[in-house]
Amino acid sequence: MSKIPEQLSQWIKQKKKSKQSPSDFLINLTDDEKQALSFVDFVVKNPRLNKRIYRFLSQIMPPKSLSLWMKKYALIYDKYIHQKWEKAKKAEDVLKIIPNFSPWALKDKFGQFDLGKIPTDFGDKKNYFKLLDKIRQSEVVQNYKQLKSLENNLKDFEKHYPEIKKINWFDIGQRTRFLSKLMFEKTGRPFFVKIAQQKYKVQFLCNPFSCKMVFEVISPKGQAYILKMTLNPITEILTDDQRKEMENQAIRADSPFTNSMMEFYLKLNKCPHVCDIQHYTSLYEVVLYKKEKGTPLFALGKVWDFYNLNNTLLKDANRLGIYINDVSLPNFIKTDKGQIKIIDIGHASFANPLTQGIPGLTFTFGNLSGQDYLTHFGVLSMED
Repeated sequence: MSKIPEQLSQWIKQKKKSKQSPSDFLINLTDDEKQALSFVDFVVKNPRLNKRIYRFLSQIMPPKSLSLWMKKYALIYDKYIHQKWEKAKKAEDVLKIIPNFSPWALKDKFGQFDLGKIPTDFGDKKNYFKLLDKIRQSEVVQNYKQLKSLENNLKDFEKHYPEIKKINWFDIGQRTRFLSKLMFEKTGRPFFVKIAQQKYKVQFLCNPFSCKMVFEVISPKGQAYILKMTLNPITEILTDDQRKEMENQAIRADSPFTNSMMEFYLKLNKCPHVCDIQHYTSLYEVVLYKKEKGTPLFALGKVWDFYNLNNTLLKDANRLGIYINDVSLPNFIKTDKGQIKIIDIGHASFANPLTQGIPGLTFTFGNLSGQDYLTHFGVLSMED
């Protein structure tokens, strides 16, 4: 039997009539819109209590009653979110509540938008965007684009690289090793980009199966950054087809957009597991991080299974509703202070029962990692 969270108990004492029990107060809460809106505000301001409150509700109400209660709650919650949405001046104002606002809703509301701040190592926004342009125009990126285009036509690939005939293209292990080696040969050499008399060292971090490009960028002062960018950003939308293409790129699993939405959500809620994300721009679909220092989790010699890596190592992210599906150990490091950091959030999911999606404003994060935490473990709490 789950106990009522202490913070909720204290909140109820301030709101309920003297003779009401906490359970009766909560059961009747949705019949009073003013009280219900106040409750939603409490839930939003205490996101780590979300699932604990829901579990308590599920114990004081039978399933059919809880279903009706949640239906009423959803209407009040929808009203609350729309009020916050109307008052929001920047994306961070709403992103702290839930991370899955759709790119089209955000752009309709805020236009081309940024999250976070560009570090002073890159000068002003104009110089930073010049750096992004030069990286995209580099020989390394052109080589990468050529390789990606050849992947779509195996016969052309064989003409350019006949050694491909020596492997089984449909064996994922052989394919990975072949493409990784080839991409490193064509794109792995560091190069330099000069902007406003400042020289930046750039190296493409080859991943043959990612939907985005990832670079390490060393600033003139020696600070290391990680830059993740969409291969073909659409910076000027002139047709409906271009809009659809841009939106589909953004909501694809493990895209710069989906990564940055979840990471800024965690950062705004002060989650200790989030990487040091610095800036995201919707214009270029680029996200920038300070490179984390620490020991790769796989080097620590312990094998973590799907459930325990989330439930044990990433407990605070789970409390905030973020569940990691791509649990490949290179995606995590342990810092010198002993903290586990998610350096590649990948194909994560978001689910908090009392901060739901809103029709017209939100979407569901995609997942191409082949496994889903919520499908595997969330279903276990459902009745037959």
